[in-house]
Amino acid sequence: MTSEALTAERCALVLDSTSDLPDCRQRHPNMRMVPLTVRFGDEELLDYEEITPERFYERLARDPQPPHTAAPPPERFAAAYRELFETDGYEHVLSLHLSEALSATVSSARLAAAEFGGRVTVVDTRTVSIGLALAGLGVARQLEAGPCALADLVAAAETFHRRSRLVFAFETLEFLQRNGRIGRGQALVGGLLGVRPLLTLVEGEVEPLGRVRGHARLLAELERLVCEDTRPDERLRVGIAHAQAETIANDIAETVRSARPQAVIELVAPLGAVVGTNTGPGGAGLVWAREPG
Repeated sequence: MTSEALTAERCALVLDSTSDLPDCRQRHPNMRMVPLTVRFGDEELLDYEEITPERFYERLARDPQPPHTAAPPPERFAAAYRELFETDGYEHVLSLHLSEALSATVSSARLAAAEFGGRVTVVDTRTVSIGLALAGLGVARQLEAGPCALADLVAAAETFHRRSRLVFAFETLEFLQRNGRIGRGQALVGGLLGVRPLLTLVEGEVEPLGRVRGHARLLAELERLVCEDTRPDERLRVGIAHAQAETIANDIAETVRSARPQAVIELVAPLGAVVGTNTGPGGAGLVWAREPG
């Protein structure tokens, strides 16, 4: 692990595709995204590269074979790291990934990193989707404002889940249960007509948060959670994601703007195929994070 100060010109960031941030390189030139795989039967497709969110949800609705997901193999990570070093000229790579409790992605990245003699630092962010996206974007801003110590960048990424909260509202928990993310008993609570289960992450693991009936009550509950968890004077970054639920996502954004006008809504984005395999259509997620310092 390097002890030298790093800048955006010297240090690259690698996220995985559960960050749902396919335009990361356009946002910050030193960012890259390594895709996970979604499988329909024997067909394997790279998240965002070979299947877009729109195509995924179309196929989810008509394909009798339920999709499954797989972490990137170490070779996929190694190829990304090698290109950043040998082609792009970066000196260090900070590789930030979804919770190890949810996927083997972190383990795969660590295996790949071992090949590069300490030039790659892998972090389990203990979050996922827009939470991972906001964690990565925060580190990218630190690097652009740099120089900064690698230890400080790692600390910011590792503590993101403690200064943020992620809440997902589902139409059904069928997809999470089917993919082994929650137990069957928990999945049943989402089977009531019009009831939206709410889940959160605690130390990187999925935990039930409650349930609401109807659109208006969902917005009211999210507003309550944000207001209970934050002060009006805090500097907040917000991300919103949705699975074919753009209207709900836009209404959540308006709710946040009303409750916390000072918050920066950093992205409102569709969920990709890998995260969508677990949420199914109709869900939406909200993450809010306090600025460090």
